[in-house]
Amino acid sequence: MAVLWWTVLVLLQISERTSGAAGSEEHNHTAVLQSLLGVSEGILRPNFNGKPVNVNCNVFVSGFDSVEEKKMDYTVLIYFRQRWNDPRLSYSDLNKTINLDSNIKVKMWVPDLFFVNEKDGRFHTITTDNRYIRIYPNGNVLYSTRLTLTLSCYMHLGNFPTDKQLCRIHIESYSYTTDDMTLEWQNDKALEISEEVKLPDYELRVNGLMGCTAGYTTGAFPCIKGEFILERRIGYFLIQIYLPSILIVIISWISFWIHSTSAPARVALAITTVLTLTTHSNSARAHMPRVSYITNMDIWMAACQAFVFAALLEYAVVNHATRREMRAARKAAKAAQNQPATPSRITDTNNPPNNSAPHYEMQLQNSSPTLHKDKLEPISPPCLSTVINMQQSPCRDAIQPLPPRPAFNPAEESNNKIDDFCKVFFPVAFLIFNLVYWLYLNR
Repeated sequence: MAVLWWTVLVLLQISERTSGAAGSEEHNHTAVLQSLLGVSEGILRPNFNGKPVNVNCNVFVSGFDSVEEKKMDYTVLIYFRQRWNDPRLSYSDLNKTINLDSNIKVKMWVPDLFFVNEKDGRFHTITTDNRYIRIYPNGNVLYSTRLTLTLSCYMHLGNFPTDKQLCRIHIESYSYTTDDMTLEWQNDKALEISEEVKLPDYELRVNGLMGCTAGYTTGAFPCIKGEFILERRIGYFLIQIYLPSILIVIISWISFWIHSTSAPARVALAITTVLTLTTHSNSARAHMPRVSYITNMDIWMAACQAFVFAALLEYAVVNHATRREMRAARKAAKAAQNQPATPSRITDTNNPPNNSAPHYEMQLQNSSPTLHKDKLEPISPPCLSTVINMQQSPCRDAIQPLPPRPAFNPAEESNNKIDDFCKVFFPVAFLIFNLVYWLYLNR
């Protein structure tokens, strides 16, 4: 009760003092306002006809979250504090500060500051309005409010996901020009971030504070700016984007070890990796804004898709070469069938060939599979008679057909060379790309 009584007494004393000390011109302004609007002189700024009132600001960030690249904004929970001096509120009868709730604000002058880059905001009212006014004996006034703000932050994502974003908090006077008000930060640490604020995907720090003047056709208005640096952490993208895409590219190289004749296996593997990487790329861009420039993530995804698609094209080249060589081989075989049969050799197993033993050969006169005695040349090697009478020959078991030689396939040999080259070229090329890419990111 004593404090309340002293508060009422001080306010009455302030009212009497200000009414007696006001000049004639200020009194005329007050009289005009009272006659027109029915309001008191408390709505006029301090030093109405004197120097501009100086307002110092302080912002304490207690929460920082919801950084949205797609919407290009961020949300903060702040304590916004404003300080100024109003000589009309000075007192000497009580050597103690006076704390008032927000209800008294309508009866006194307060700065009309607003956040220029605000997209949404609200006062906190649980359990009561989270704001207060503190008056000091020398007339200094502290006005503190608790706000949640969604502020715009125009981001350049060319270096995404290793980018650094500069986000501002921009405060300005709405109606008072530089002739009536000056706006400043309280000190070099007026923009402070709580130690409990930890962002999972950003490193957050204050970059700097500055004063400014906003020029419009209606006048020059005082303003201040504070800057945050948001440095993106790449750990999430390494695990969720880069590592899976690397594995998909490596899987596409397995087709080089699959035989070129296994067309279903190689085609299915190549198409599956292409579609998987395309889906993975689309999911990575789902939460990104549509920008007209190329980002580092776009370069990476485009390169991975190029490697996977090149593996698919490599099999198309191999398959084309295989079919071309097979057509050439069929033509050669058909031409060979149209020529006379090649000489055949019958070897006497009782007298194996050596440097001193003679070799006996016979030339078939035509390509008939049936041997005729009258078409054989008259020679007399040991087992020649058995050739004619094979069923009764004692050397029947001695004559064995030569084992067939495996057919030489030039197409297969050529295709193996292409696959062997790609087994080395693709990994080396992808490794060189990674070196250039990551050195470029950490430049």
